[in-house]
Amino acid sequence: MAEVYLNSRLAEHFTEEQLLDWAWTVAGDIHRQVQGRCTLRTVIGGRAYFLKRHLGVGWGEILKNFLVGKKAVLGAENEYRACLHLAQYAIPAPRVAAFAVERGSLARRRSLVLCEELAGFDSLETLTNAWAVEPPSPLAKRRLVVAVGRFVRQLHGIGLAHRDLYICHLLIDRRKWAAGEVELAVLDLHRARLQTPISPFWRKRDLAALLFSTLHLNLPRFSWLRFVRIYTGRPLREVFQKDGDLWRSVEGRAKALRKKTTRRRHGHGLQPPVTLVCGGEAFHIRRLFRWLPGRRLTAATGWRGREVVLKLFLGRGGQRHCAREGRGARRLQASGAPTPRLLAELAAPEVDGGALLFEYLPDSRPIASVGGADAAAEAALAVRALAQLHERGLTHGDAHLDNFIFSRGEVYIVDGDGVAPLRPATERAGLQALAAFLAEFPPYADGRTSDLLACYEQARGWLADPSRIARVQRWLAVARRRRIRRYLPKTERNCTEFVLRNDGRHRCLSKRNWAWAEQIAQSGGSLSQALQGALAAAKVIKDGNSASVFRLELAGEPVVVKRYRSKGPSHRLRRWFKPRPRIAWRNGQVLNLLQIPTAEPLALIERRRGPFTAECHLVMRDLGALDLAAETRTFGWRPDRLEQIANLLQQLAAAGLVHGDTKATNFLIHNDRVHLIDLDGLRVGHNWDADIRRFLDNFDGVLRLDAEAKFVEAGLLDVEG
Repeated sequence: MAEVYLNSRLAEHFTEEQLLDWAWTVAGDIHRQVQGRCTLRTVIGGRAYFLKRHLGVGWGEILKNFLVGKKAVLGAENEYRACLHLAQYAIPAPRVAAFAVERGSLARRRSLVLCEELAGFDSLETLTNAWAVEPPSPLAKRRLVVAVGRFVRQLHGIGLAHRDLYICHLLIDRRKWAAGEVELAVLDLHRARLQTPISPFWRKRDLAALLFSTLHLNLPRFSWLRFVRIYTGRPLREVFQKDGDLWRSVEGRAKALRKKTTRRRHGHGLQPPVTLVCGGEAFHIRRLFRWLPGRRLTAATGWRGREVVLKLFLGRGGQRHCAREGRGARRLQASGAPTPRLLAELAAPEVDGGALLFEYLPDSRPIASVGGADAAAEAALAVRALAQLHERGLTHGDAHLDNFIFSRGEVYIVDGDGVAPLRPATERAGLQALAAFLAEFPPYADGRTSDLLACYEQARGWLADPSRIARVQRWLAVARRRRIRRYLPKTERNCTEFVLRNDGRHRCLSKRNWAWAEQIAQSGGSLSQALQGALAAAKVIKDGNSASVFRLELAGEPVVVKRYRSKGPSHRLRRWFKPRPRIAWRNGQVLNLLQIPTAEPLALIERRRGPFTAECHLVMRDLGALDLAAETRTFGWRPDRLEQIANLLQQLAAAGLVHGDTKATNFLIHNDRVHLIDLDGLRVGHNWDADIRRFLDNFDGVLRLDAEAKFVEAGLLDVEG
């Protein structure tokens, strides 16, 4: 090893030569794990320690830092030397118990630092988060601000720039705080830089990070001025006369960090309860309705003693979208259509956007898409609300089910961004808008189209016309195909439903609400590496040359993983033109959108080799191993099974989709319901007869005759066929 340190207490447990091997095999509670670095808590000889392991950063990270004029953090050396430096000045910080770095490549060498636990300390982030429930006294706040100012001045005075100085990395002694005293400590020093004196650049970075991490607390302005006075040790007039540019740049960088963080935080990183600052007011988010990272947030919060819905527009175009939403909301209110009342419009310079506050609807939820009488009644109310909007010469350009909210026995229209004049204001335009709304329901709800058309006619005051149903059904089919085409690009990018992570070597698509992917992302790990590790202990269902299938559990949920491999350059080139895994991913999401039973795809994880895919994993929910072929061989046709299959094929036809390989083994039985799998060949088309013939070819004798009779009854086959 290039360098090693081991204190006398730990020397009783292992030697210097054993230190690295021990560090990479020891068990403990993992507190943080990111690519190339892991921090865990372990106990040795009855004493608690924190172990930080570094695997190296790679040449790419070193080159990236070199090109921007920075020195890359290569391992644990920074933390080791920073902790020793702080110990010389008796500043509370983790005490180093062991350190080691091995020889070898700068990009790949392993290193570690083991520090004693700071017992009895809490982070300032934990302390201040509790203020929302139990605010401290003004004296306690003042005492803390003064202590932080002195502590940071002391750090910078001894030539240490932390480079990650957020309040979560400052600790406070719980016992002394309860007694009215303040003792602080610092940790997480792996980026720390020793420099005497500290340059204005690094001083600004530390102070801006500290200010940024306190903005959500909505502290009064004089608290920040008190910190500046304590940190500098000079009167404020003198500070701002001589160093005004520095402190203005500190505040500017802190606000820029807040904008950047708000725009780029992923959905899994925004978990209520959380506090957002908007328009100079602090909003405590209690319930999140929608979070489109970097673009839009809708949540329940409190405002001036009442519960409201906050709709926040972020980033580029945020102000424009906010203004358009406000205009649409006012149009909705003026039309008399049921809609939540717009209470206030706020500028949000913190996020380069704007915000709207709406009346909160208790026990609200989107209208039911399928179900019994309740769903039919809610759909009828939504159609009447839409007809009322059309009667006033307006339409909703984004009339999906989430924009029709059921509350207190009434359906309300929301999302004024899509509200615009109905042009031309003709019967045809109104019916086409109605068909676009009906296309949001799954295909097997098409049976109530005529009833909903009657509700629309009644709300518009029209006389019933039997010819309208044929036109609406034709436009409904067109609108559904348009909806599918619009949805497909969303399945391969960041949006409300999906998360895309791409580091050049790995391209990972996953459902945003999938628990396993969320856990891995929160720990900073790689989905690809985590899945490879899980597959090592998985059960192999099928082991082929180009595709293998595994069954396992991830986060306690049973899943099936289909692994696609390229057999050679020519096979890789063919997969580039026709990527079967991506086709199956997209088709699975389309069937899930249309609520056609299938094995829901949860993730698509690709390992790239230049522009080509070397290996790909498609993760799906596990529906068990019982397929239709095995069931009919054993039991014949089970009650209602043919009815389910006929309904499933009717739904595909209504959506304008052709499966292409309807063999019996591609119909799985799960929870006594038929699910369609193997979606590589699913496509838009009209050759539904081929699907039916391929299905019937699975059977002979009585089984085939029974299936044919059911399909004739369902209108899928004519009598001659």
